[in-house]
Amino acid sequence: MFRGSLSLGLAPVARRQLWTPPSFDPDAVILFEAMTVEPDGTRKRLISDTIIHLKDIGVWPLKDILYVTAAHHAQASRLNWKDPAQFMLTPVNSPVFVADRHWQGDSSTSYLGSGFIPSSGTPKNWQVEDASIWVWARAEMQETVPAVGAGNSYVGAVTPRNASGAAEGLANRVGTPLSQAVTSSIGLTGLQRRGASDERLWKNGEQIAAGAAASVGRPVAEFRICGRSPVSFAGQQVAFASAGASLTDKEAAFFAAINTYTQAVGAA
Repeated sequence: MFRGSLSLGLAPVARRQLWTPPSFDPDAVILFEAMTVEPDGTRKRLISDTIIHLKDIGVWPLKDILYVTAAHHAQASRLNWKDPAQFMLTPVNSPVFVADRHWQGDSSTSYLGSGFIPSSGTPKNWQVEDASIWVWARAEMQETVPAVGAGNSYVGAVTPRNASGAAEGLANRVGTPLSQAVTSSIGLTGLQRRGASDERLWKNGEQIAAGAAASVGRPVAEFRICGRSPVSFAGQQVAFASAGASLTDKEAAFFAAINTYTQAVGAA
């Protein structure tokens, strides 16, 4: 009996390559599962990479709420990336959503409520002597009211450019906001409280002003987009908003992360 190998002159069959599904950050996967309209693979990768970047620079754990309102679908734009199960934005009096761009108020009655109240609930990153509020504005606009913020008793809010042409904000107090003249409202504006008497104003990752107004207490009304609770309404186009603890020495990297996202979707 012939016991040698049998050759039919055929080339060896290549080993089948098994398809490996893309790996996304676990918090991104939770976010995807909360979306009623699933984003495509490119958008999923962008979202996951943004979350990974925010974690790598140490910003992610400092946030209480983080809204990327420049999203592919209105429902997705209202989700709190930090925890999609809570503080979902609720449109009130028909603010306008534009996919991959923004939500916009009417300067009269419309806004988006978050249900997030800085003074209540634990644990909470937004503290009396440690807080930050951020907003990405898409429109060149001068307004007398904040684009985002919470108020009642004490205030935490940011105005990208006021009627005098200055960015302004304040955190955990009342009175005159910290302000600095800017040439445009467009981009990322933020106000941080780094201590009991330490407020700092930021534009696109750079500090533009510092003040020593003392903190008193956290706002007892909800954080809103396209205005400030309880009774002010803005017309600004908001592509991103977040709040939580201060981002000491992480501000430039934070701006870079959000700028990368907004540019990728066409909101910047």
